Amino acid sequence: MDVEECFVPLLQLKDSIKQKELEEQKRRRELQIQQEKEALKKKQIQTLMEMFRGLPSDEVVQLLKNNDGDVEETAVQLTARLHKMEEMKRELEEQKKKEAMELREKLHFQQNLTSLKQKFTDLSEELLEDTLRKHNGDLGKALSWLFLYVENMKVVELCRLFPSFAEEEVKNFLIKARQDKKVAIQLLSDEKKQREVSKQPIEHIVEPKLPTIIPQKIEVELMERSIMFAEDTKKEIALEAEKKKELLVAEVRDKIADIVGRQALDIHNQGLPGLKPPPTVHEIQAKMEQPIVEETKVTQSSPSGPGPVSESHISTDKKEEHTGAFVILKPKQTRVDVGQKIEVEYEFTSGNSTPNDWIAIYNIERSAPKEYVTYAYRPKEERVGVVSFDAPECGEYEFKYYSNKSFSCLAISPKVKVGPEFTIEHTMIENDKKISLKWNQISGNTYSKAWVGLFSKSQTNNKSYIKFEYLTKKELLFDSPVKPGEYEFRLFTTSYVDVARSSVFIIRGEDKMVAEYKDGKVVVDLDIVSVDPAQEGVWVGLYFVGADNGKFRRSQYVTQRKCSLVFNNSPKTAGTYEARVFACNKYDTPIIKSNIFKIGSLL
Repeated sequence: MDVEECFVPLLQLKDSIKQKELEEQKRRRELQIQQEKEALKKKQIQTLMEMFRGLPSDEVVQLLKNNDGDVEETAVQLTARLHKMEEMKRELEEQKKKEAMELREKLHFQQNLTSLKQKFTDLSEELLEDTLRKHNGDLGKALSWLFLYVENMKVVELCRLFPSFAEEEVKNFLIKARQDKKVAIQLLSDEKKQREVSKQPIEHIVEPKLPTIIPQKIEVELMERSIMFAEDTKKEIALEAEKKKELLVAEVRDKIADIVGRQALDIHNQGLPGLKPPPTVHEIQAKMEQPIVEETKVTQSSPSGPGPVSESHISTDKKEEHTGAFVILKPKQTRVDVGQKIEVEYEFTSGNSTPNDWIAIYNIERSAPKEYVTYAYRPKEERVGVVSFDAPECGEYEFKYYSNKSFSCLAISPKVKVGPEFTIEHTMIENDKKISLKWNQISGNTYSKAWVGLFSKSQTNNKSYIKFEYLTKKELLFDSPVKPGEYEFRLFTTSYVDVARSSVFIIRGEDKMVAEYKDGKVVVDLDIVSVDPAQEGVWVGLYFVGADNGKFRRSQYVTQRKCSLVFNNSPKTAGTYEARVFACNKYDTPIIKSNIFKIGSLL
């Protein structure tokens, strides 16, 4: 074999192998570079994912790909996106808060509007809603404004009823009547009669102007009453809401007790082994009725006392129960005035006391355990002692002794009257047309605006007086009531809680009516005492005898208690007739019927 001929192919083979080795090295190098790039990319993605955990991973990967793996640019964009998302989240939360607040305000507005509707039934819903909006939903301001509105509308109505009186005169009479429209009408009517009898010229008669809805300068007393009215109404609304809440809690409690009781009964009846019976109804109620004493406006305690009784201070720990304890609780005074001291004595005749016993004072009209006016802890653990209180506002009160920071009542004291002591004596004079009233203050503070009012004995609302007078003189003069019934005088200091009452006196009388057909006319003579024609819509109807009350033939309104009505246009149909008197613009039951009379010839 020729060596030279073999040498060339061998060189070519060698070059081919070397070329393949170089290509393999290049391929491996490229593969390594690709792997390093992928590893770097994974590391970059992992780093970005850790930095921006709040963003979806797919979004991070896609954004990095779009930026050709530029981590810095991707991080900048992701940071901007994250800030935008946080801003959107904050805006969403603020929007939710705003919507929640608007909803609460709307609900509060509707609740206040409902309260106004209940308090001012004669006013339109549109006026009430507009008033509440003008005062930004403030119930107190709206109540005060509406009170002034109603009072000033009384002036408008009185100006229309008594056009001969100037507006200022009407206002003065209304102030004298303590804004009572009925009393003001009576006063104005009396004044009008006096002027007509004396025939003296009425000075300052001007065309009455209707007062503005809310005058710029209003009497201080009226403004004070509007504020008191708003405060009293808000208290009534809050008390009603609390009562509804208590009723709801009681209802839920009863339902839970009923369900648990049935479950306990089922388990006991079935006798399933290994099951622990649920708590009994009494155990559930005991846990739910753990006392919670709310803070009050005035809190009294001993120098070392813990302050207001709160949920954390009330305990049901039975380690120091007053087993068999009996306490005598008695106030030293039976009557004090506002602001004076009331000393309450307590004495354990059996059993033991604890340092956490406490005594509370209650108005007898609100004597539920949590409705105390104020309270005081025992000065120290002792069987006999005295606790002192400042007398609250006028009224009747009692004290209750509670054991060991709980509402377990051990004793209730006799009642204590808070307020000055007065005597009232009345005498009928001038043939029972007038009433002389004499008063005397026996004890208590001085009250410059004390007043006495005339009331029907059956009237339970002290704001609904018939007439009143301030205690400016030792002897006061009242016109006797016309309507038959039982009456009394009640004396007040600065509120509508009476501190003294007179003996009851009786006004006697009866309605009288005589009807007559003469000269083609029907004449009805009236003497009405049971109702007031000037205020109660009294009218007279002519009827066939036995006809329904709704089928009158002729009618006229009555404006005076004693008068004669002439029916010029008398019924034309012959028959037997009678007259009937009705009140309040109704015809359900007549107050009185007249004698029977005939019209025309009866065949």
